[in-house]
Order: sequence, then C-alpha cells, then structure tokens
Amino acid sequence: MIKFRGKDKRGIWRYGYYVVLPYDKSEGHVIYEKRKGIVFPYHIDPSTLGIFTGLTDRNDIEIYGKVEGGRGSKIMFTRKQGYGWTHVRGQIDEIVFVSNRNYCGFVCLKYQNPFTAKKAEECEVITEEVKDENN
Repeated sequence: MIKFRGKDKRGIWRYGYYVVLPYDKSEGHVIYEKRKGIVFPYHIDPSTLGIFTGLTDRNDIEIYGKVEGGRGSKIMFTRKQGYGWTHVRGQIDEIVFVSNRNYCGFVCLKYQNPFTAKKAEECEVITEEVKDENN
C-alpha cells in the first residue's frame, strides 16, 4: 500500500489511500482512512497532498514527500550533512517526489539531492507553520 496524507476541510491531517473521483473535479480528492477496521472517506485539499517516503526522522515521525503541487514534510537538519556545501545543522528544507528521465524518488528541495535513510536519521520533522527564512 502506498500511504498518503492530506488535510480535510477542518484542517485535520488524514492518512491512507488517495483517490481522485473522476465525476467530481471540485471535491474529488479523497483519502480513505482506516480506523479500527472501518474505512472512512475524507475530502481533502489537494494542495496539502503528500506521499509517505517510507522513512522516519530521528524521533520516528513519518516523513512525507510533496507530490502534485501538494506539501511535503518540512524538516530541520540536526547534524551537518555532506561536504560542507549541502545542508548544515539547523537548515530547513522540504521533501519532494521527483520523477523524470534521470531520477525517480525523493529529494531535498533546496539542492535537489536524493533524500536517503542516512539523511532521515539526521533530521527531524518540524511543524508545517514554521517559516523558512532560507527561501
């Protein structure tokens, strides 16, 4: 199963299967969330859509990638990355999903470098409301 997340009309994050209903373009973005064996449909705002990377941060919080104009997890690096020219401690970035002829996977938005399990262990997800002064 590919796991997605999106905010419903009340601003609550919903997690589960993502479906676009072809007969309802305005309200057709739905996440089916399963709780206690029952599946609930929630209409979501497509600008909040994210896809689970399969990775968690150092606090075991799931990291989501931005997809189709949605919103990826905002992360803050907790240790220095790379060779001095990439992410440094305290830097904020966003995870995005990229699919083109050269690469298919998750990348850090700022430098477009692959987002790996090692990087996930060296960052933490921060709240969506944090302003990114680096952009």
